[in-house]
Amino acid sequence: MTRKVFLSCVTKEFAPHREKLAHDLQMPNVKVEWQETFVETGHTTLDKLDSYIQGCHAVIHLVGFAAGSLALTPEVKGLLDKYPHFTERLPCLKEVLEKAPNSISYTQWEAWLAIYHGIPCLVYRAEASAPRASTFVEDAEQKQLQEEHWNRLRTMRSEE
Repeated sequence: MTRKVFLSCVTKEFAPHREKLAHDLQMPNVKVEWQETFVETGHTTLDKLDSYIQGCHAVIHLVGFAAGSLALTPEVKGLLDKYPHFTERLPCLKEVLEKAPNSISYTQWEAWLAIYHGIPCLVYRAEASAPRASTFVEDAEQKQLQEEHWNRLRTMRSEE
């Protein structure tokens, strides 16, 4: 049986590291993928992530300084319509989804979808001194979004 592992991190910040980690995790019965490696047509990005992550055995989520591209409000609304109890199961997201549903990035959604669907989600925070992709440029707004994401993850974990 092949096991699927999804690597969740922002490409512009960690692409070279993600490729090395994917290589290190490859085994005959393990398939390692990330958002750019799978193709599924006819759906929104958030729908694709939801569908794909449900078929994974684990998600490895790396939190750095960049949040990545933000999910579009209609996509978020569609997901919440599909899962009306989403914020009941993940109460740490209730306020942000009510006030600013487009302030959660696709990469952040990868972790939240794994947690929602009961897929093991291994969350790691990159050290501030950890090497980033050579072209990465730190952005204060992205860094703030990631700090808020990290704090929500910590809040949720402490409530379990």
